[in-house]
Amino acid sequence: MTNDRHQKILEDTILNVFEDMYYMFPEKIHSYEQFSFPLAVFSTNVLFCENQKQFFLYADKRLVAKMAKNFLGEEKDFNLDELNDIFREASNVIVGNFISATNIAPDIRFQIPVITEARIDECDTDCSYDIDLFYIIENDFFRIALKG
Repeated sequence: MTNDRHQKILEDTILNVFEDMYYMFPEKIHSYEQFSFPLAVFSTNVLFCENQKQFFLYADKRLVAKMAKNFLGEEKDFNLDELNDIFREASNVIVGNFISATNIAPDIRFQIPVITEARIDECDTDCSYDIDLFYIIENDFFRIALKG
């Protein structure tokens, strides 16, 4: 399957997950220079155990807090563990939906995402990514990249 096809599936997956689970509407940024990057983000990467494809996901901490409020229907300040759980679940759903849509072998397994906090001062564009997508969601930053 070509990278163009994978990119289209990934774009559709991002739209569907954010619209259906979080009632949010992602806007794709065509050039990362159009956005002022947050200093602190949640970050994770998910490795497919069988074929070495790897996802990299980044989200502004404010975005994850909004995701938690929309998903759980609670107006409260979520603690760090709760926010990690929300971002981990979003990562699982995005990767799982991508796998389903691409018809990758059903015995493929991916690792449970480990969430870290990262600081970025500017975009670390990595030419080795096969797909690298940037979004503004509710005025906050979201990035997903795929390698392999």
